[in-house]
Amino acid sequence: MSTIARTRINPLAAEERPLAFDVGVALLTGLGIALAKRTLDFHLGVPGHAGASWIAVLVLGALVNRRPGMTLLAGASAGGWGVPLGLHQSALYNAELFGSAAAAIDILMALRLPIATMIGAAVAGALAHATKFAFIYVYASGTGVVKHFEVYGVTTALRNHLLFGVVGGLIAWAVFNAARSAAEARDPSGGNP
Repeated sequence: MSTIARTRINPLAAEERPLAFDVGVALLTGLGIALAKRTLDFHLGVPGHAGASWIAVLVLGALVNRRPGMTLLAGASAGGWGVPLGLHQSALYNAELFGSAAAAIDILMALRLPIATMIGAAVAGALAHATKFAFIYVYASGTGVVKHFEVYGVTTALRNHLLFGVVGGLIAWAVFNAARSAAEARDPSGGNP
């Protein structure tokens, strides 16, 4: 007589979760991105400083929800969430801005960058924030709108974006690993009987 082992769904295994669940997680991640940008942008006059918070949410979302395309969905949805939260710019502009940063992470994951490692998360954060910087630079160049980073210095502003992106990636990595360690401490069997 054979027995069938019951196993719980591993919350980190995207292939075992319903698509609707991952879409919901992506949309909530987008809300988190918009909230972080809205509430933790202190307008310090230092280009890129707010990235440490919203990049952390973006990278954490990618660590939790590794299904292809979900990071892009999270970033793009931040534009829609930004409207009721009062983010500057239009929903389309913000969807493109955060979506481009998120797409950079999706590309890294497609290339199999191990973003769950400390260095991988730092690289993901830096690349995502540099992509956001490039988006704003191209937009400003095409429209003639003077952005603060142009006054601050483009090279210095890019360096800041890379630095705050790394910080955001490391925050995400630390939170993800703390949560994973806590889950394993509660259930060392990994959900298997």
